[in-house]
Amino acid sequence: MAKTRLLLLDADVVLTAHELGIWEQLKAKYEIAVPATIVREARYFKSQTGNKSINLQMQIDAGEISCLEATAGELLAAFNNFTNSFMAGIDDGEKEGIALIHCGRAPGYVFCTGDTNAIEAIGMLDLGGASISFEEVALGAGLGVKSVRRSMSRKAHADHVKKGKDRRISGECFTKPPLI
Repeated sequence: MAKTRLLLLDADVVLTAHELGIWEQLKAKYEIAVPATIVREARYFKSQTGNKSINLQMQIDAGEISCLEATAGELLAAFNNFTNSFMAGIDDGEKEGIALIHCGRAPGYVFCTGDTNAIEAIGMLDLGGASISFEEVALGAGLGVKSVRRSMSRKAHADHVKKGKDRRISGECFTKPPLI
């Protein structure tokens, strides 16, 4: 079966997919990549029987998923105009994923995260079309996920991309107004 879309996933999405028991279905449906930082971050998830381990490196080595790594220069290019106070709310894995999309190192991939600050950063960089909500990912895979955390819903994703775009226009959270 041909995989339909290229996904670059944040740690919260990897963990949620494992917690919901849909990780294998997502890998079957989508071509999945994770930022290198996520390989180190996403090690355990909570299940009804306690914590279970995740070994993304083993899946990378087996060719089941891919790993992409941003350079320091790519991170700087993506975020050099954001205020430190705004950047403090974005985790390293999210920064790396966004930088990979921003710098064109993940052509065709869409970034998926449930972190609202990261989603706003996507809007601030005018990359809304290169991102997707976890709810849309699950629905696109034909998985009947009963409910997702609000920040992973389509509505929250759209709202926070819009908030980021509004910040881009107003200059809020930028060290200098962006060129629109």
